[in-house]
Amino acid sequence: MIAYRDAVSGIAAGAASVAMTLPSGAEDGDTLVACLWVAGGTGVTITAPAGWDLVLSTTDDAVARLSVYTRVKTGAV
Repeated sequence: MIAYRDAVSGIAAGAASVAMTLPSGAEDGDTLVACLWVAGGTGVTITAPAGWDLVLSTTDDAVARLSVYTRVKTGAV
C-alpha cells in the first residue's frame, strides 16, 4: 500500500553541500525520495550519498538541474 507519511524541505543558498533529515514518521521499509533542484544546469554535478539510487537527472540547459533519488529506509537510514 502506498501512503504519505511526512516530508522535510530546506534551502541551502550558495552552499556546496546539503544535509537532509529523515521525516519524523519514517519507518523501516519506507521508500524515501529526495528531490534536489540546483541552479546552474549543465554546469552542476549532484553527487548522491552512498545508498541512494538515481531515478532522474535532467537540466534546463544552463538554468537548473533536477535530480531525484530513492532509498529504502533500514535502521538509522
